[in-house]
Amino acid sequence: MKKCNCRSQEDNKDLIVRLNRIEGQIEAVKNLLQNEEKCVCMDLMNQIKSATCAMRGVWEVVAARHLEGCVTKMEATERNKVIEYIISCLKELR
Repeated sequence: MKKCNCRSQEDNKDLIVRLNRIEGQIEAVKNLLQNEEKCVCMDLMNQIKSATCAMRGVWEVVAARHLEGCVTKMEATERNKVIEYIISCLKELR
């Protein structure tokens, strides 16, 4: 795959902030699991759901920037393959 430069520095900063927040959510999941007497299943599931949704949001930003910045410049055959791939990923993310 070719290197893409479709995200701005501001986009990357925002994504890093989001990923840092996700790291905190993952740490909360690990802490709940390590502290069994305080581990409430509903709390655990809510933390997992939050981290999963947040990762989906990161994926959506990256995919949108790629579509806007890179895919529009591709030749039709390559563009169609990438669009098909992104659509299949979106279906999996539901």
